[in-house]
Amino acid sequence: MFNCTSPRVDKGQFRELIIYFDLLEHLDFINITTTNQSPSFFRVNNPTINTDSEIINAYIKLNDGGKLLKSAFGQNAILFQYCEGKGYI
Repeated sequence: MFNCTSPRVDKGQFRELIIYFDLLEHLDFINITTTNQSPSFFRVNNPTINTDSEIINAYIKLNDGGKLLKSAFGQNAILFQYCEGKGYI
């Protein structure tokens, strides 16, 4: 699912389609915040996949002012909160 982040594969065209069609919107994300100063990460449930914010950010498009244009996560509440916290919204 996340292996299309590199533009080396297809110049990023597949990732653009994932963003365009909001294909990650219905995944069951959890934002895991750790207590030992290590960075938070995201967990997708069923199947369980852990990923960091760098991968998540690859599926978020921002305008020149750093505001959200579009993401592959559509109206997913957890990722909406993430974007709010980052100041994208």
